Amino acid sequence: MKNEVIFLLAALIAVFTAFSPSPVQAGILTESSGRSPACISCHSVSAMGLEGGYLASDISGFAEDFGAEGAADFLKNIPIEVMAAAYAARPLTDGDIEELLRDFGGGKLFGINHIAAGAVLAAVLTLFLRFVFRRRGGRE
Repeated sequence: MKNEVIFLLAALIAVFTAFSPSPVQAGILTESSGRSPACISCHSVSAMGLEGGYLASDISGFAEDFGAEGAADFLKNIPIEVMAAAYAARPLTDGDIEELLRDFGGGKLFGINHIAAGAVLAAVLTLFLRFVFRRRGGRE
């Protein structure tokens, strides 16, 4: 019984780890660090679990929608008036743009191994059901 509980806890930790967003470097997406404004000042990135401002749309599919070159061009020559004004004093550097595109990962924002996550979820469900039915007087 003790081993099953330990395994269950380990499996739960693995599930939460599997479904956590890939680590976003503390950069322009999440904080300004005295540089250009952070993206989440105006945008949310729901695919990363980042709830930001409500001035502009969710940018979860930004890199995927525009492609790497298109996204970089968009960020170098911002065509949206409000956004261009926000970055006028401190425009994004080439390093900032590279960091953003790396954070977005070409639209693959979550580092989920679906097969491993499914296996872990199946193991957790199996253990849970064993535990429930054992308590109800089932065979063991």
